[in-house]
Amino acid sequence: MRIKQKYDIQKEGALAHSILMRYPFYENAPDEFRDKLNENARILRCDPGQILYGHKGRCDEVVLVGSGTMRIYVSGESGREFTLYTVSAGEVCPVNIQAACANAGLVAYATAQKALEAVIIPAVSFRDWVQEYPEARQYLFESTFDRFVSLINRICEITTRKINHRLGEFMLWKFRESEHPRPVVIMTHEEIATELGTAREVVSRRLQMLENANAVELRRGRILLLDENLLRQTLDLGNAS
Repeated sequence: MRIKQKYDIQKEGALAHSILMRYPFYENAPDEFRDKLNENARILRCDPGQILYGHKGRCDEVVLVGSGTMRIYVSGESGREFTLYTVSAGEVCPVNIQAACANAGLVAYATAQKALEAVIIPAVSFRDWVQEYPEARQYLFESTFDRFVSLINRICEITTRKINHRLGEFMLWKFRESEHPRPVVIMTHEEIATELGTAREVVSRRLQMLENANAVELRRGRILLLDENLLRQTLDLGNAS
C-alpha cells in the first residue's frame, strides 16, 4: 500500500494524537512510546469510494481510522466483490496490520466507505514500535483474533442461512440506521449483494417481491420502507418483538 499524493495529507500533530488516543495500545502506552509513534504520524483524508490499498500490493503504511469507515473486500476474476468486514474509528484492520508487521503483500482491497479521516504511519516505524512495546502486540493479537472469529461467523451465516432471512435482517438494520424522516436504505442492488455475499440478480428478485407486496418502494439507488410487518411476512422473518 502506498498512499498517493492526490490524497490530502498534511502534518497535524494535535489531530494525529487525538485520533491515536482512540486506540488502547496508544492511549495506555508510556509517553516515550507515544512520542515515537506520533512523530511519524500523518493525516489522511479521502472521499467515499477512493481505494486505499489493493490485493497483492505493497504495504507501506498502517491506517488507523479517526472518523469514517473503510470497507475491506476481495474480488474474483469475474469482478464480483465480497465484503470481509468494515473498519471504523478506533478499530484496526488485520489485513493491513498483518502485511505491515510481516513486511508482506496485502491479501485484500480497502476503500473508503464513508468520508475518511485517519492517521497513517510508515510500516517500518510501526513494526519497530510494536517490537518495543509488548502491550501493543497483545492488543493487536486480540483484535485480530476477534475479527477472525467474526469473519468465520459471517462465512457460516452465508453458507447456512436462507438469503431471504439475511436480506430481511440486513434491510431492517439499515432502515433502523436511517437518519431520514422516512426510513430509507441508500444503496444499489449491487452494493447490497456485495454486503450479503450473493449475486445482484438474487437481491433484485427479492426486492421486487417486496415492492409487489407493498412492503418497500424501490427508487434509483435507494429503497424506502412502507410496511415493516409486510416485509417480515414476505421474507418469513416473523413479527417484530
